Amino acid sequence: MLNWLLPIAFAVLAVFTLVKDWTGYKKSWRRAAVLGLIIAIGVCGAINNWIRDEDVRDQTGKLRGEIVGLKASVEIAYKSQQDNTEKFLKQFDRMTRQVSDLQSKVKTEELQKEAAELKAQLAATQKALVQPKAGLIFSFAKPYLGAPAIRAVTLPVKDGVVHVEFTMINLTDVPALDGEVTIEICNDCKFASEPSEFRKLPGMKDTRRIYSFDRILQRTQLKNLSADIEVPPKGDMMQFGVFYRCQNCIIPSNESSIGIVTLDRQPRPAN
Repeated sequence: MLNWLLPIAFAVLAVFTLVKDWTGYKKSWRRAAVLGLIIAIGVCGAINNWIRDEDVRDQTGKLRGEIVGLKASVEIAYKSQQDNTEKFLKQFDRMTRQVSDLQSKVKTEELQKEAAELKAQLAATQKALVQPKAGLIFSFAKPYLGAPAIRAVTLPVKDGVVHVEFTMINLTDVPALDGEVTIEICNDCKFASEPSEFRKLPGMKDTRRIYSFDRILQRTQLKNLSADIEVPPKGDMMQFGVFYRCQNCIIPSNESSIGIVTLDRQPRPAN
């Protein structure tokens, strides 16, 4: 436990050896020189080991403090949905290397155990940080639950209005929690009526509406949502954008959230 005692013990042993062979040193100055050298080696060795152990303890304390700080930062980042995972993982890698270097310097059982505990804490915290995320995909209304996602449809236009139905699908093994779905129609289009369960936030563009959800379970989909859209009198196609965010979702690309609606303007026979 007390690493600095070892040089003292060796020095004491050397003194006993010197006393046993005392008569072998005929001149007193040689005896004094050897005795002084033994004492100096013992004292210097003890001081060196003590200083080294203190440095290791200081480094251990600093690492422990960094771990506590990282844990707090991880908690804050998770709650505020900041994407700092890469930054934290780099810090973890750096600290893991520091702990490994520390273990190679540590000589006492007590400090070796403490260094091992630090390394275990780092591994546990790193594992907790890398949480799996949910991913959603947009689809126009599907004929059945397991059908592939549909990104292009042909829909009839009646009195200048097209009725669009769509959903969000969670194909991951992680539930999507506390999220929003935003729909965006073309600039020349208008909402013929306010879509059910959607809302328009202050300052939001007239072509956008937001729907909020609590969760979309893994390997399932949101119920079908719909919007009635007034389209321009000319043109045979329009874009229908759907974007989403949630507390534990990956951030999708814009291209993956655009659907194409082909407008069927052929008159329908009256029933």
